[in-house]
Amino acid sequence: MTAFIEAQKIVDLWLARLDLGRAYEEAGHHAEAFAELERGRKRRGEATALFLDDIPTYRQLATLPYWLARAQEGLGQTQAAAANYKAFLALRPDGSRDPLAADGHRRAGSYLRPSVRP
Repeated sequence: MTAFIEAQKIVDLWLARLDLGRAYEEAGHHAEAFAELERGRKRRGEATALFLDDIPTYRQLATLPYWLARAQEGLGQTQAAAANYKAFLALRPDGSRDPLAADGHRRAGSYLRPSVRP
């Protein structure tokens, strides 16, 4: 986390915000993770050309809903987390071997399944 924070003092990069948000979330700092990831969501247009070299980098944005959902889940915002898990999983084909997709399905659990009334 320290390296990303120090890097932002030099230049405020979208990718560094995403990675800092991920690092905060993996360390269990949900509020800090959410703040960084929300900044990344607001600045998502920067994900189209991260390195300014005419090579598309929009794919880096694909995991943002997953990490936002993790932070929201940690903050107890289950409806918002469910919406972000659903958005993330919609980008993944059924049977995907992506470990984040498998984790997203597991974490989303019952609040992504349609409610069944007796």
